[in-house]
Amino acid sequence: MTRALPVLGCLVLLAAVVVAQQPAVQNGRVESHRVSALERDVIALGKAATDPIWVGWRVPMVDGDRELCSSWNTSRGDYLESGISGTITSPEARQFTAPTGPVPLEGGTSLLVLMRFVDGRLERMRTLGGDCPIDAGGRTIHWIDAVTPADSLRFLDTLTRVDGPDSLNAITARRTLASSALSSIALHRDAGADAILERIAADRSDTSLRSSALRMLGSHRGARGLATLERQLKTETVSDDRRAIVSAIATSREPGVAGILKPLLRDGDAKVRAEAVSRYIVIGGPAVVSEALAIVNADPVDDVKTRAVSAMAQWPRGEGVPHLIALARTSKDPIVQKRAVSLLSSSRDPRAIAYLEELLKK
Repeated sequence: MTRALPVLGCLVLLAAVVVAQQPAVQNGRVESHRVSALERDVIALGKAATDPIWVGWRVPMVDGDRELCSSWNTSRGDYLESGISGTITSPEARQFTAPTGPVPLEGGTSLLVLMRFVDGRLERMRTLGGDCPIDAGGRTIHWIDAVTPADSLRFLDTLTRVDGPDSLNAITARRTLASSALSSIALHRDAGADAILERIAADRSDTSLRSSALRMLGSHRGARGLATLERQLKTETVSDDRRAIVSAIATSREPGVAGILKPLLRDGDAKVRAEAVSRYIVIGGPAVVSEALAIVNADPVDDVKTRAVSAMAQWPRGEGVPHLIALARTSKDPIVQKRAVSLLSSSRDPRAIAYLEELLKK
């Protein structure tokens, strides 16, 4: 009898781990499956179903403040079937059950990858935070336990391929799936995600997917993603692609972004320079006001100057308002002056309102 206790304890622990892997689901049924070969298992489940189903799994999520869950009034959760024909379309129709028990300190550190199959075909994907409650809309969720990040990435990577001789509708559907798969890949903590994003960001065959990969390298992939973008910027020669890389660099939360952007304030390409100016001034804040005003007063291109003025308007706590008022009062450039007044007219800052009232009295 005493020998059976450790075995029983292990079984209880194993059951607890399996339950912990599953998301919090209401209005639906969850069936658990043990993974053998992820892609094969998922496709087999989809083909065997006679009704629409969801198939999902959990992997560790990349670090950062990632809120991947919807909020409805006082309720937090995601309606998987919302907006799909014949299902619930109003979130108010069903409220999420309030959570009970202790609040997990590590909530939101994992990722839920969910795929919807209809008539044996993968129709759509969703990616949610691991602590997001789910309303399944009456559907069954087939939950696959113990999926490794490497297997998850390998399967999702196959979905980023959109080439093929099919009809326009089929290609559009594949593009939508590719975009969803890429977003999910970028949120995987595993370093294998970097290699996939880097490959797609270097591939010019699909400009839309490439643009998304560049952006996600900046916003999701930390120091490695920023270093990759910096390298690409040094070798890229196409104007629009250089501008896209500058925009992606600016989304990074890593230190040193302003230092990468600063030399581009004098770039010979006006499109690239305008993008860099805008991003640099927003990131730098009031500390770079002298540089911002120098650009407004000296740059020969109108778009660069107006982007600099607009960037000052984005400083927090209305810190750009006094400088916009000064430009509206004293700038000898009518385009700069007009832009400053336009930005002040959309502000609720009392100083902006007072200036506009003064202007109307003239």
